[in-house]
Amino acid sequence: MKLSIEFDNEQIVQLVRSVQLANWVVNATKSPEEQDESMNDFKQHILATVFKGGKKDLIHYDKELDGHFLNGELEEDLQSLIDDYDEDIFWEELVARLADRDWARKHGDAPAEDEDHDARYERILQISKEEEKYGEEFEEFGIEHLELVRRPGARE
Repeated sequence: MKLSIEFDNEQIVQLVRSVQLANWVVNATKSPEEQDESMNDFKQHILATVFKGGKKDLIHYDKELDGHFLNGELEEDLQSLIDDYDEDIFWEELVARLADRDWARKHGDAPAEDEDHDARYERILQISKEEEKYGEEFEEFGIEHLELVRRPGARE
């Protein structure tokens, strides 16, 4: 099946941004051998199509790398979004994982499979309080008070 879609200039920018960000989510943390080549190929197809359509202010072709890439300003804008996302998710994940860890230390590794509604609500409430505590600490001090403590008998 072939599909044709018409985009105005603003929608083309959004398409390019979306494809670039989607490819980044899928492949950024993977080695070249592990990357999803179908995602890379799709991104190149979209960028090449946009380039051939005359949007050379957004995309350039690099002969040496044999690929299409975002031009500077758009790439910088997307990198700024990625950096903001990374910063936010780092703190959210750190807070959530520490709170989950603390709950598990007090109550066992995992909630019971047959946990009822009241128990689940109480667990979520306790974890939420721990998250709030950690969130306030990290908001005020960042990682300054964060230390790795080796417990006796722990591997080094």
